[in-house]
Amino acid sequence: MTSSVPTNGPCFYEIGLKSNFSFLDGASHAEELVQQALDIGLDGIGLADVNTVAGVVRLHASAKQKGLAFRPGARLVFADDTPEMLAYPVDRKGWGHLCRLLSAGNLRSKKGVCTLYEEDLLEWCENLCFVAIPPPLPKVADAKAFKSRLQRLLPALKEKLHLALTPRHDGLDRKTFAELEQIAHSLHLPLVATNDAMYHAPER
Repeated sequence: MTSSVPTNGPCFYEIGLKSNFSFLDGASHAEELVQQALDIGLDGIGLADVNTVAGVVRLHASAKQKGLAFRPGARLVFADDTPEMLAYPVDRKGWGHLCRLLSAGNLRSKKGVCTLYEEDLLEWCENLCFVAIPPPLPKVADAKAFKSRLQRLLPALKEKLHLALTPRHDGLDRKTFAELEQIAHSLHLPLVATNDAMYHAPER
């Protein structure tokens, strides 16, 4: 999300955005993210701060004022080996489930911490759409472990689960994407493109 040149290509939503409500991770205010999205010609954005929906109200207000499509969500980071997930409600009931899921993690933790486990995901997954965020996959063993973890979730998440392709610009993107495409094909998971944006401008 750092280019200032508008695009005229296919419809593209940047999902998985982090705002400054992702403490020590996201760097930009809601208004800055919305304006940059408009400047580069995005059709919409999806906010997903880490284990919180605290930034949703500000970003929704800014997006509505500027006429930009917006999807509220959260990035679920777990305390066990469950893969990171972008979680987006499909309706009002799904929003309630996302809030209950995050509340469960907050209630068992000290203030300012949200501790989530796979059991929380499985209990509150109804009416939510998920995008699994893969870790770096430099070794075959890492890819196999990630696939195994996704496979474990499939009976509960089924058609609600997608797999993210996120460039890391580490020289291994082509290899990593090929491995992820194989995983997606074998598990029948749709692929979703995201840039994992954490700021609206590199100087931030």
